Amino acid sequence: MRIRKRTVLTLVAPALLALSVPALGETTIDSELQVSVAKGTKFVVQADVTMSNSGQVTLAGTLGSKQFSFKKKFKTKAGRSKSKTVKFTVDPKKIGLRDLTDTLILRAAVSAKEDGEAEPVTAVGGAALPPPLMIVPGLGNELPPDQFKLIYNPFRDALNENGGGVWIARGKRATIRTQKYFSTSFPIEQLGAAVAKQGAKMLKKSRLFARMDFIGQSTGGLVIRQAMVPIARGKGKGPVSLAGQVRQVFFMGAPQSGTPIAFLARQALIGTMDLPNGVRERALAEIQDSLVASVDSPTAASLAGLLLRPARKQGQTPPFLGVVDLFLPTYPFATIPVGANTTATIDLPTLTGLSGTPLTPILAGLNGVAPDPNTTYYALYYSDVIEATGAVRSVDGLDMIAFVAGGSSDSSLIQSVNGAGDGLATRTSTLMTAHPAWNAVLQALDLGPGLHSIDPARPSLPAYYNDPNVLGFILPRLLSPTTVSKQ
Repeated sequence: MRIRKRTVLTLVAPALLALSVPALGETTIDSELQVSVAKGTKFVVQADVTMSNSGQVTLAGTLGSKQFSFKKKFKTKAGRSKSKTVKFTVDPKKIGLRDLTDTLILRAAVSAKEDGEAEPVTAVGGAALPPPLMIVPGLGNELPPDQFKLIYNPFRDALNENGGGVWIARGKRATIRTQKYFSTSFPIEQLGAAVAKQGAKMLKKSRLFARMDFIGQSTGGLVIRQAMVPIARGKGKGPVSLAGQVRQVFFMGAPQSGTPIAFLARQALIGTMDLPNGVRERALAEIQDSLVASVDSPTAASLAGLLLRPARKQGQTPPFLGVVDLFLPTYPFATIPVGANTTATIDLPTLTGLSGTPLTPILAGLNGVAPDPNTTYYALYYSDVIEATGAVRSVDGLDMIAFVAGGSSDSSLIQSVNGAGDGLATRTSTLMTAHPAWNAVLQALDLGPGLHSIDPARPSLPAYYNDPNVLGFILPRLLSPTTVSKQ
């Protein structure tokens, strides 16, 4: 597109014509203004300018709340038309911006005119620089580096490419990263502290922002919330926490209030603990097959494959048992028939009371921490399961009778409460309907049918990372000030 504005001299004396002075007003800006983010920290504004005489090119505008203006001379021989790209670099730090808590918006206008020309030619444009972004994946991300990159990096790169390359994806000063953590080996407090520490490093190295954004898939959402809870480090050091430093969190299928499948897995692990290793592994494999068959979900297969494992070392308490306990449901999660036409709602205290072993869900403590009032929370979830073939399944049945009472394994005898979900995290859990303080702040997006699990044999999973609706929802909110995204 050619943007051209010419000033016409309406009165010219013959004497001036005789001197052959070049006419003014040949200034043009020959394309739309090019505005981009460089190295995740600066703005670059470029304009293709043509002049027939020497003149001046000015960049003026606002960067956040700051006004700025820069000028550059344009030199050419009188009467000789010359075109060149005029480039300005706008560095927020040099303008005096520090400790930003929101996306930084640049609004710029480039004007160009020859010396003596009355009115300049002007073109306008703008760009956005978002805070640092960390993507925290789900359970079982302890994959070889090549496999980890194959599954997760395409999502990171898709965000950056569609956002105009506004983040730094590699190197020590990266402002977008996918965080690997040992999800099946350490308690959530340690996982949260590690993410908090890495997030603090990203903020420090950004040299500009005081708050950052997070995307958490499945367990990653729980780890992000834990990272915002202060944890004492001892030795006189301050607590590890990102409290007050998080602008937005996007939860993708996070089992915020646990999942009934974890209770089944726990019963299986406890019930087989005294068996010899080989026998125990075979028993757990049979239980896994039964569980997957009754729930009828590829997501359940993936989760069961992670949870139903014996100890890594002889004599060691299974590290996976702690992970299973993390997902124990904190809400009434099932109904059981009582009489001919009556059902009773059951929860974890009811079931553990029958076995004589009381359990306090780990998530009960985390869910009791109030949401940060300065953070915007989103909950993206699949309300049905979709197979790789495209077939949609509604997952409601849970075979708990065989585990709890040793009776029939007919899954129709017991049903999950509000079972709609992605095969692992029910809608109730994802939206935290049993926790009013959290439920009130979660801005929900029902994505319809999709898959939750990671299957290394099919690296296109889970569906969240490949869903254009997910990308289309998250990206505009990352690139906009939160005051805009809440409207």
